[in-house]
Amino acid sequence: MEGEFQIVLANAQRLKAIPRKKTDIIDCKRIANLLRYGLVPNSFIPPKEIRELRDLNRTRRKLVGMMTSEKNRLVKVLEAANIKLSSVVTKIYGVSSLAMIRSMLEKDKLSRDEIPRWLKASSKRR
Repeated sequence: MEGEFQIVLANAQRLKAIPRKKTDIIDCKRIANLLRYGLVPNSFIPPKEIRELRDLNRTRRKLVGMMTSEKNRLVKVLEAANIKLSSVVTKIYGVSSLAMIRSMLEKDKLSRDEIPRWLKASSKRR
């Protein structure tokens, strides 16, 4: 559609500067007349590649937000089950803590003796 028509994106605040009673029909006629005489100031429309990148960035931001909310939900579920991983590891979504969570899912309990086995070297100092 972009190649077939000339697209004009106009700022609504600049178009409604003329004071009078407004109706949709009057506005349509007025905008059509302004456009016909080339008096509608164009706003910037980025190229298609930029619009696609913006769309990808928006989607990524939304997915990151969803991932964060799911992580927070996991922490809330673990704390409701009286499992406080933050007292054992600093990163709840690190390799060590995910290994502990997998172990708890496979078994019902995780003993104190098993915890050091799942911790990586940097976490064992804690």
